[in-house]
Amino acid sequence: MKQIKLFSVLLLTVIMTSCFGDSNNTLTQDFSSYCTSYVVDTTTGTTAISNGATYKAKNNIDKGTMTLEVSGLKLPNGTYMAFTLEDQRYIYNEKGAIVINVPSAITVMGDMSHTITNLYFEYYSRYLGTQAFPMIVMNFTIDYQYTTRVIYNPAYYWGTTTITDQEGNVFTNSEQSSFYGVQFDIEKNKAIFGAFNAKFNANMPSMNMTFKDLDYTLSTTSYTVSKDEIIPTIGDTPYPSYKITDFHMTGTWGGNQYVSFTCTIDTEKLKGTYRVSASLAILPPNTSNN
Repeated sequence: MKQIKLFSVLLLTVIMTSCFGDSNNTLTQDFSSYCTSYVVDTTTGTTAISNGATYKAKNNIDKGTMTLEVSGLKLPNGTYMAFTLEDQRYIYNEKGAIVINVPSAITVMGDMSHTITNLYFEYYSRYLGTQAFPMIVMNFTIDYQYTTRVIYNPAYYWGTTTITDQEGNVFTNSEQSSFYGVQFDIEKNKAIFGAFNAKFNANMPSMNMTFKDLDYTLSTTSYTVSKDEIIPTIGDTPYPSYKITDFHMTGTWGGNQYVSFTCTIDTEKLKGTYRVSASLAILPPNTSNN
């Protein structure tokens, strides 16, 4: 499998994995490097956002079950949490994703027991040719108090992009090769957005553009990203001739994402103002999760 590095500065290399990768009919996938944990204490309203927790899924093919392991999860009170849910029966949803839904379970580790409620887990393998873009969607509540959202970070989405120029002409780009990504840098409290194989005009060459230092807000159900003015980078080079203004992105975890911005192009070959909007989803259009 190939490896590709899509964001030039802070975004992690996307590791191409075909599926869960172990032996003896127990296949294991470790998602930890790509997961940010967002935890809300529902009794106090305090929150904790952190990297470093471990999230593993062990798929027992013979049984048709999966064991989920979570450890090193930081809670708002500064303590850390770990639990294992063994041999959970899974199904495949209409998108082809593996789904586990656990309304309530008791976990025991040493002399500590915890109640896990409303756990929901989806696993998408997602392929474009030989390039794989695995992703999980996961949330759960610990001891009826700590509601946790696992944010796959960076996350990539596909969909139809609609561009309207200053004269009202509309250009639509729904090619599978075009996609978008977002990553939250929790240390800087900034987000990065990537537009890959972007094309805002029929005469514009496809480009990989990165928008940096964006403002964001998070919740356990959704997020927003915004910035008034951006100079995008292509590679590591700023391109003021493709100035971005009025950037907004919103989405729900595991649901649809919406992006809009204005791109003002001022180059020797192409000039104009283009209003870009995109409605995005987890799966590329006209593809299955395989």
